[in-house]
Amino acid sequence: APCHPTCATCSGPDANECLTCAADAEIVANEDDKICQCKKGFVAESQSPLKCKKAPCHPTCATCSGPGANECLTCAADAEIVANGNSKVCQCKTGFIAESQSPLKCKKIICHPTCATCSGSGANQCLTCAADAEIIANGNNKICQCKRGFVAESQSPLKCKKAPCHPTCATCSGPDANECLTCPADAEIVTNGNSKTCQCKRGFVAESKSPLKCKKAPCHPTCATCSGPDANECLSCITDADLVDKKCQCKKGFIVESQSPFKCAKAPCDPTCKTCSGPSSDECLTCIDDAEIVADGDKKKCQCKQGFFTESKNPLKCKTAVCHPSCQTCSGPGENECLTCPQDAEI
Repeated sequence: APCHPTCATCSGPDANECLTCAADAEIVANEDDKICQCKKGFVAESQSPLKCKKAPCHPTCATCSGPGANECLTCAADAEIVANGNSKVCQCKTGFIAESQSPLKCKKIICHPTCATCSGSGANQCLTCAADAEIIANGNNKICQCKRGFVAESQSPLKCKKAPCHPTCATCSGPDANECLTCPADAEIVTNGNSKTCQCKRGFVAESKSPLKCKKAPCHPTCATCSGPDANECLSCITDADLVDKKCQCKKGFIVESQSPFKCAKAPCDPTCKTCSGPSSDECLTCIDDAEIVADGDKKKCQCKQGFFTESKNPLKCKTAVCHPSCQTCSGPGENECLTCPQDAEI
């Protein structure tokens, strides 16, 4: 019996009894059934007899292994294969869009002036940006903006330039006052976390803020020279004052005559002293006539000499002692002021 028209050779006359097939066809077996069908990528031009021809590619493919859109082998100009497993689809390359799908024809996208490359012509379709700009994404929207520390010099095309520093900074990482990298003369960085601000150094004050200009801070009125404006930052003192723990104090024997400006005056002596190293009664250096220094360690007081007694203490005044008849010598006229006694008597 003749074979079925779909078979080249056969074991019987039916379509499921094929042994071999015509060109570009193949056996498809299902248990005992053996049927001839056109191979993948081919279609039946006729069934009696079976004749197979190359299947036309999907309109998006240039060449293909089959008619499906996912069976492309090569693509049209400005398109490329996008593979996912066995699937191979043609899509327009980056920077191109489909002008038509049947056949696939790609044309170059004219990007928005703010984009370097793009997926479309909108400002929100940027893929890459110009120098010193970056993508800001919000969902599917992708916009190019100047990076932190840069500002737009122009928008069409987008051109970014270094942002001017805050007036308090010499150099900076951005335009704000807390983005300083270096400072003007006599100012220094003050860091707080990521914040870096410029402030005048210790001992300096801001003469102006825009731009920041620092000048030497005036000394405290008690200082002649200083490292800062406070009373405890003196480096040297005026005449008649000493530096004690970085503070200026009037020298021993001097008192403050005025505070602003700081001025020291010789301290008046105690009335018992003629000259002195200080105002106390135990700081005498010399005494009046008929008085003498009596020293007790560092203490030096004036007292009337032997044979004199104190007539007054303010000021110290001494006069010759007229002794009580019971005294041979004395410190005063009273009988209880004897210093020495006559023969055969005692104090």
